[in-house]
Amino acid sequence: MARWVGMPVRKVTVAPRLLRSGAAILIAMAALVSSPAPAHAMGGVAGYASRDARVLAEGVEYRRLVRRSGPVVVHVVSLRKDAGHSLRAVLSNDRVAGPAPVEERTSAMCQRVGCIAAVNGDFALPTGDPVGGLVAGGALLRSPVPSQHQLSVSPAGDLRAGTLSWSAQLLPSDLRPTAVTGLNVERVPDALVLYTPANGPATGTNEFGVELVGRVVEPSPPLRLEQTALVELVALVEGAGNAPIPPDGLVLSGHGKGAAELMDVWRRVGTGAVSPRALLRVETRAPVAESLGGTPVLVHEGRRWVADDGSNFVAGRHPRTIVGWNATETLLVTVDGRQPGYSVGLSLLDAADLLLAMGATEALNLDGGGSTTMVVGAAVVNRPSDRMVKRAGRQQVVHTTSSGDVVLGAVERPVASGLAIVPAGGVAPAPLDPFSGGGALLPGADPLPYDDPASIPGGGNLALIDLRIAPSPAPALVAVAAGMEVAVAQWLLTVAVLRRRARQARR
Repeated sequence: MARWVGMPVRKVTVAPRLLRSGAAILIAMAALVSSPAPAHAMGGVAGYASRDARVLAEGVEYRRLVRRSGPVVVHVVSLRKDAGHSLRAVLSNDRVAGPAPVEERTSAMCQRVGCIAAVNGDFALPTGDPVGGLVAGGALLRSPVPSQHQLSVSPAGDLRAGTLSWSAQLLPSDLRPTAVTGLNVERVPDALVLYTPANGPATGTNEFGVELVGRVVEPSPPLRLEQTALVELVALVEGAGNAPIPPDGLVLSGHGKGAAELMDVWRRVGTGAVSPRALLRVETRAPVAESLGGTPVLVHEGRRWVADDGSNFVAGRHPRTIVGWNATETLLVTVDGRQPGYSVGLSLLDAADLLLAMGATEALNLDGGGSTTMVVGAAVVNRPSDRMVKRAGRQQVVHTTSSGDVVLGAVERPVASGLAIVPAGGVAPAPLDPFSGGGALLPGADPLPYDDPASIPGGGNLALIDLRIAPSPAPALVAVAAGMEVAVAQWLLTVAVLRRRARQARR
């Protein structure tokens, strides 16, 4: 039986005599396609009024929360754990580094993976690389750093925030293991870093080291966690750096102590002491299907976990992106900010209290400030805080506007990664133009003066969003509703015409 996804449908009974009236069409049509606010597991939030509640898919809901004091505007997408959809960590442009642009807009990532909804993910380094680690589809694409928390999703769909312990080693045929200290990260002194095609076309290293190039024999790339791969070592390059990464292979890059270990492995291969084929294994302490970085933890075990350190990052009122969860539900939350009269943002302390009020027992802060973006069906539904303005006769992007600025629109900032809700069975919503409401890409725009206290952004292409057009969640669902209205009207009109002809035939 056909089922309308995203629009609540109620059973309608219409008396036969009502169909004789033209008003019956309007009555029945309004009853069928009306969209009352769906029941939501998080219930009401004290101090906030609920607006624009929509069902996006089975078990996925969107709503906008508005608080007059402040004011504050919050966008929430809730995912019921038993709905069958999955959370996916999305790496910008499907690579960690490489040539510009490294970062990608959240709306583009959402459209690329066919998501139901998405928010921006991890903080970014000035180079555009994500600060923390990233696991996508069970493959470690970038190793985590001790200074960054990780949001990790288990194969069963359970979420946790904290450190992500991992290890990797190359095991030649003489069973003398060589430990890997990083994966698709910058090579630091005495390190031994594994580079895969997910890093980009080359390692990006300098000439002060050696690089051992290998080919993955089996299984087919990418290298997945808890899976032992057979690799063939084919060449050692000294004094060059930035080695090309084979599409079906990898590069082990060492400096100092790491370089000495790689040279010893290659010497043993050259003398015939070991086979050119070796085993390579990457694993985490606990099974992980998806993971991306964020900081700090806001809520843990049902209590506010973040402390006021006096910094602008914590205590300042900024746009925020947060993921929260409990035993039955995951919440993707964005808070608009830096827009007096519309929404001023929240401190991390107030953001933690908000998540607690929504019913979250755990919550982690993601990249905020100008990066804060929520996308539904590939369309941006929140109001990003960065602005394209005309100032002193030239266009530029700013975090806050000044007197005399002519505001041209809001800017969607490209980010290092995204967190997306992907539909069960891979049945994606119809692709949408994320800026059909008046937005335009701004390729090659001058970089921002990046001093955003709630974010660590990089550069890249920007996108302009027309502020005169109010954000609207899931335009595709509105189109479905319009289509239903037409269909219902046509059906009722047909019934009315047939009844009229029947009456005329009886006369």
